[in-house]
Amino acid sequence: MERSAQQTGDRSPQQLVARRYDVERSCLRCHERKKAFLVKDGTSTRYVNELLFSRVLEKESELQSAIDTPASTNNSEASPIIGFDGLISNPQLAADAISLFPSRGQATHLWQVFLNNVDVLLKVLHIPTTQPAVFAAINNPKAASKDLNALLFSIYFAAVTSLRQADSHMIFGEDRQSVLKRFQRGLEVSLHSAAFLDSPTIVSLQAISIYLLCYRNHNCGRSGWTLNGILLRTAQWMGLYRDGERFNLPPLECEIRRRLWYQIIGCDARVAEDHALSTNGFGGFSNTKLPLNIDDRDISPNMEAAPTSKPQWTEMTMFLVAAEMNQALQQVSRLSVAVLNGDDKMTSLEQLLRTITARIKDRYLQHCDPNIPIQKSALLLGQVLMGKLSIFVRQQYLRGLSAEESASRATEQTLLLACDTIEIGNELKTDELLSNFHWLFSTFTQYHLLTYALWHLCVRPEVHCADRAWQVVDKSFNLVEDPSWPSPGLKWNDLGGVIFGGKRSLAAFWGSKMLWIGI
Repeated sequence: MERSAQQTGDRSPQQLVARRYDVERSCLRCHERKKAFLVKDGTSTRYVNELLFSRVLEKESELQSAIDTPASTNNSEASPIIGFDGLISNPQLAADAISLFPSRGQATHLWQVFLNNVDVLLKVLHIPTTQPAVFAAINNPKAASKDLNALLFSIYFAAVTSLRQADSHMIFGEDRQSVLKRFQRGLEVSLHSAAFLDSPTIVSLQAISIYLLCYRNHNCGRSGWTLNGILLRTAQWMGLYRDGERFNLPPLECEIRRRLWYQIIGCDARVAEDHALSTNGFGGFSNTKLPLNIDDRDISPNMEAAPTSKPQWTEMTMFLVAAEMNQALQQVSRLSVAVLNGDDKMTSLEQLLRTITARIKDRYLQHCDPNIPIQKSALLLGQVLMGKLSIFVRQQYLRGLSAEESASRATEQTLLLACDTIEIGNELKTDELLSNFHWLFSTFTQYHLLTYALWHLCVRPEVHCADRAWQVVDKSFNLVEDPSWPSPGLKWNDLGGVIFGGKRSLAAFWGSKMLWIGI
């Protein structure tokens, strides 16, 4: 990396950014040439083309065989608690949506839960303008528009998702799953009544985006990928991938559209990773600006000029850390498959990594107070995503090498970085200070980092930090396999095959040293 870093001095960051559009266009042409696999899945098959995951399958035939071999049943194969049966079909409109609403007292409580546990992470709503409409609809749901009722049900669904079973039972006097299914039903009926596929509105898209963020907590199947595709196409139809300033929209409307667009494409990237699919985002096809780093109170409907971003912590900082890092991961993914020679590609990737890391730290992370739960969440999430980005860039040095050459060049420093980053990710899921947000962070399975660590342990079982690496991997697996956590999905079964192969490789090298690890 040092040699390539010196070469970077020959080009300015502006030159590298200026040629990125051409690079991204070339990525589209070579994207189809990437290695991909069909993985057996019962009577069906599953397409896998995520760069690292498919490369592991390509280079390690024994691991591919292990993945194709049926494994013992675990919680990732259990039937989803929340199904997919009414969002795009007629949900029996004879059902009275009004009967599905909670009482006014319950609704008011759920709104506060949503503000405390969900809105601080999501921020697709502008609370000063949304809250009056929410309370008006709570008081008289029959007079509310269908899309606003859909938003209410998605808010209720999200709030209950963020609650523990005991807390939910205390509010409703019934089990949490029954409450969730009732609110899901209300959302389906309201969206269908609003004809959201033919006549979508910003409010209906907000409702679906909030719902889908929480849907992953209950259902890890393919339906999440499908539903997000519907949401993405609807957002395109409404022109969210074009910045509102081009159409002379008011500042607040521009800001709401930006928030919504980046939430949708961020969710799309996450569900793609759940299913080992690569996604290159919209690259040069979208010109929607990032939202401003402001508090909701800084912008209002009567403003003619947009406020400026603040160089401090705001209500949008957490959202922007995730949005900017997702954008960076997409840029790196596109550059990694670009038609460039090795030195040019690594120079561009390393410059991009340095630029992004410096920007995230300077704009956001330096302003985070680790004593405040939401700010600590943003700090840890930023560190995890920067570590993931760095690992991805380092892997590009191994691109195009044989299995033997890749193994010989896999450095212990990179494995240690992966372990450090996995541990930070585990802290997001276990820190008691962040318990209000565990409902979301528990769905952040660190597939990429775990896949790299397992691959490294498979091909370099003698590495000095192997004991520590296995402890980190095993802790992550134990956390995800906890039946009280959301089901991790089909890709988790694939990783189970890889961990089996990795432990077998290490056991063969060290013999009885590995007997303490349960396979």
